[in-house]
Amino acid sequence: MVIRNIGVVYPIKRMTYTTFVIIGVLWSLVMVFLYLNSLREHYLDALAVAKLAAIESFRKDLVYRKWASLHGGVYVPLSDRAHPNPHLVDVPNRDLNTDNGLKLTLINPSYMTRQVHELGEQEYGLQGHITSLDPIRPENSPDPWERDTLHKFKDGLKEHWAISDIDGQKYFRYMAPLMVEESCMKCHSIQGHRIGDLRGGISVSLPWDKFADTFAGHSDTNALTYGCIWFLGMLGLGISHWVISGQVSDQQSILEDLRKSQQKFELVSGAIQDVFWLFDLRTRKIEFISKAYETIWGQKPDAIYKNPGEFYSIVHPDDLELFKKTMSESQAKGTEFCIEFRTLRPDGSIRWVLNRGYPIQGLDGKLEYVCGTCSDITARKLVEDELRRFKTMSDGSVSGQGIADLDGKLYYVNEALARMHGYEVGECLGAQINIFHTEEQIKSIDSIREILIEKGRMELTETWQMRKDGTVFPSLLNGSIINDDHGVPAYIAVTVIDITELDRARQSLMDSETLFRTVFRTSPDSISIRRVDNGTYVDVNDSFLKSTGYSRQEVLGKTSIELGLWAEPEKRHEYIDRLKKDAQLTNYEIHFMTKDGRSIAGLLSSAIFELHGVPHALTVVRDIDDLKKNQAEYARLATAVDQAAERVLITDVEGRIVYVNPAFEVSTGYSREEAIGQHPSILNSGQHDQAFYDEMWKTVSTGNVWTGHIINRKKDGSLIHERAAISPVRDATGQIVNYVQMATDITVEENLRNQLSQSQKMEAIGALAGGIAHDFNNIIQAITGYTELVMDDLPVDSRAYTNLSKVRDAAGRSKEMVKQILTFSRRSEPNITTLEMSPLVKEGLKFLKAAIPPTIEIDGVIGVNPGMIIGDPTQIHQVLMNLCVNAAQSMPLKKGTVFVKLDQVVLDAAFTNNHTHLAPGKHVRLRVSDNGSGISPEILDKIFDPYFTTKEKGEGTGMGLSVVHAIVESCRGAITVDSRLGIGTEFTVYFPVVEESDTGLVEIDKTPSIPRGTERVLVVDDEIVLVDMYERQLRRLGYTVIKSTSPVEAVKMVLENPQQFDVIITDLMMPEMSGLELVEKLSFLRPAIPIIICSGWNERLTEDQIETGGIRTVVSKPAMKNELAAAIREVMDGSL
Repeated sequence: MVIRNIGVVYPIKRMTYTTFVIIGVLWSLVMVFLYLNSLREHYLDALAVAKLAAIESFRKDLVYRKWASLHGGVYVPLSDRAHPNPHLVDVPNRDLNTDNGLKLTLINPSYMTRQVHELGEQEYGLQGHITSLDPIRPENSPDPWERDTLHKFKDGLKEHWAISDIDGQKYFRYMAPLMVEESCMKCHSIQGHRIGDLRGGISVSLPWDKFADTFAGHSDTNALTYGCIWFLGMLGLGISHWVISGQVSDQQSILEDLRKSQQKFELVSGAIQDVFWLFDLRTRKIEFISKAYETIWGQKPDAIYKNPGEFYSIVHPDDLELFKKTMSESQAKGTEFCIEFRTLRPDGSIRWVLNRGYPIQGLDGKLEYVCGTCSDITARKLVEDELRRFKTMSDGSVSGQGIADLDGKLYYVNEALARMHGYEVGECLGAQINIFHTEEQIKSIDSIREILIEKGRMELTETWQMRKDGTVFPSLLNGSIINDDHGVPAYIAVTVIDITELDRARQSLMDSETLFRTVFRTSPDSISIRRVDNGTYVDVNDSFLKSTGYSRQEVLGKTSIELGLWAEPEKRHEYIDRLKKDAQLTNYEIHFMTKDGRSIAGLLSSAIFELHGVPHALTVVRDIDDLKKNQAEYARLATAVDQAAERVLITDVEGRIVYVNPAFEVSTGYSREEAIGQHPSILNSGQHDQAFYDEMWKTVSTGNVWTGHIINRKKDGSLIHERAAISPVRDATGQIVNYVQMATDITVEENLRNQLSQSQKMEAIGALAGGIAHDFNNIIQAITGYTELVMDDLPVDSRAYTNLSKVRDAAGRSKEMVKQILTFSRRSEPNITTLEMSPLVKEGLKFLKAAIPPTIEIDGVIGVNPGMIIGDPTQIHQVLMNLCVNAAQSMPLKKGTVFVKLDQVVLDAAFTNNHTHLAPGKHVRLRVSDNGSGISPEILDKIFDPYFTTKEKGEGTGMGLSVVHAIVESCRGAITVDSRLGIGTEFTVYFPVVEESDTGLVEIDKTPSIPRGTERVLVVDDEIVLVDMYERQLRRLGYTVIKSTSPVEAVKMVLENPQQFDVIITDLMMPEMSGLELVEKLSFLRPAIPIIICSGWNERLTEDQIETGGIRTVVSKPAMKNELAAAIREVMDGSL
């Protein structure tokens, strides 16, 4: 240190050389210790930063894994980077296919973390590894360091870190455990893991070089600082030794030497640009400031020596508070400090200063001095500010900007430059500028660099750039040279503008120009370009020359007047006036003259445009001379087509309707205006599938004629059957230009054919239904009879009697279905009477309220005196109930309204021609409609088929509408249906009105009791179960019963003794002999014997057979005991 009071010499004792050596060694050791301690602190700081970075990476891995675990993994498209995980083969739905065919595979948390680690190592050199002592994947096996750490985790260690070598390179390694959580059990439960178990761990390895470089930078700074302090100490010690130990007799000589030493120190410190300073904490004085102070602050340090507080006055006011706080904290804690602040010079200028300070302790351990350095960093700050402003402007620019050295190494690229080449900014920094160019362009880089160095800049040049994926794009390139402080070229700054869209627009303009030239040259129409100001032709195409007969040399430079092209000069003036007014003219009919004097009709279209700033007119003239000649022929053909009875439709090749005749309007309900421009699909009925139309189109588009039967839908929604033919129309070149369809309405014929087919179908199924009904009635008869036999043996108030009565009633209710089958199978007219519909419908509506859900409303409108009809009341009631219940069941969510309307209507011949069961005249009309889901057109013609149903299994028999159809036809009526999907369905029933009215409903007397008797009865039935049942029932009523299961045997029994039986009961259908044949033989043997037919299919008997064949009465199976007993008494007592 420099002694300022050099004029005063204090008495001192001579010290030995050894003492000074010891002091010097101790001073050096202290400096070495402080330096090493600072290195240790910086090393620990580097370790702390590395550990913090590793922990953050580990925590991010945990967050990624937990997120993926909570969602059960992540599905990603299959690719080279994402293969199906073979270790998840037992996991359901590992692989999926989307509706559009994309294949996905499940990425579990471990798989995802592993891919993140691989990407991190590629991008940033960061290595991550999922490992375990019992890994599923061999690749997850731990290395020795990881294995040792995993064992420590089992002993309770929470984390572990170290610096170790990996493939010869030092890494900071950090590892923490992975514990089994609930979301992990999906994949790891098969290994026997439980929640809370140690699953393994994740190790994170960071290259130590990055942190070591930071540590090395601090080491160099500290070495310089502590070296200066050590030098000052040793210098002072040397001077002291020389003063004390020297044999100097003359004080003046000592002072002189001391001044020389001080001068040497000042020379050394003055040669250094940084300011060295020393502050005495005990005296609060500045002991030393080097000469560089004057350079930085622009003034001498005298005021600072006198009053250190004056230093605060030269610190910028905005930085003063931070400066004072840093000084106070450093002195209070005895720690080093480093601060950047602004200082004020006397001339008003501002300098940036970096001030470092280091505390020095005395022998007693207390702080005595603070020494440090001040560096002028104004230039650095200016550069940083300039770079910051440049980067702000550059990053916001849409053009790409970059800086590279003369060797092509990139030091700066903005976002736009990186993005337009498909890179991230980080990928570009440090790379060669060649990554932006193809192999061919790289060869020209040297020449561009030489031009830049020679001229300092390069004008805007069009060139090609290459993206990361290898594709190229056009660009505009501009460059300039950046010189260093000595004016020597050091860097190249480039600006790149992507002109892909500009190049595309330019190419499009060129294509348009080429297209115009091609159209102009090859168009069959006459095209010309002429000046507007003088009317002279500047260009014409070949068709113009061919039409007019002139050569190109004769036309160019001339006007239409000079060539005599206008056959009607007055039209030329009108054409010019309209063109000037509207700047364009379309389809203006003219006649022009050819060179040989012919007049040709044409359609002229013209428009004004500018060419090189001069108005020109582009004119197109189409020759319509042939068209005019053909118009008369077209008119004659059109008249014939318009008056044709068949429907005619013409379309263009795209299928758009261009013509329809009046018959089309009548047939379809569409007017000509509505049809023109539409597609024939407006007539689609939904009755044909797409294959039908594809085949039709395939036939006609290949030039063939299609014929067939087609069902179309009219504008009002009704269907129309047509016999149609579609033919292609060709032009003179053989190309198809139109399609013509001619169709004849065959709806009436088709309806008659369908009704005939339906009748035949119903008749065929009727025979089958009758046989089924007979067998079914025999089964019910056995159930009913034996049930009554058991009931006779039980007390009336017993539970068994009650239960059996329910069985009997259930068997009785089954008659209703049998009646439906028999009604369907009946071939003769039913026994009906005249009745009024209104009371029946009103009564039926009352029953309906209990038969359908309360959420469905019934809206009935019953007309006054709609008329009398012929029918069976029970059957008419059945028609109403079936139609209304069907309507209610069609309601979605069982909500809606059933509409019932009864009125009288007069039907004309046009309507009844389509319904063979109806005749023109008055009819009672019953309409049942709903606002339900409607009936699909595909099944509309099947709804009256027996056993056809759309209901769920067990919810319907499929007989309801077929029985309704049979009942209505038996009454000489008809039923129609109209349905729209999503709107609803309406059934309409027509009954012919009769003038005279007869009785109404037929009342059936109830039998008050079961009659008994003592007569002898012969029972004949091929079912042994039934004859046994009849025998037991009749014996209990007092009768003597003889039974037989064979009609042949019964004949023999009567033949042997005709008088042994009083009455005979027989079945109608038996295998050996029918019931009718048996009656005939028995009546021959004993003409007066009473015979009762008891059969399940009595409908086969006619009235003549009953009256003339000896049959006294007929009982239908299943018959209750009281019915059979009553029939016997009626026969025996002669009441019939």
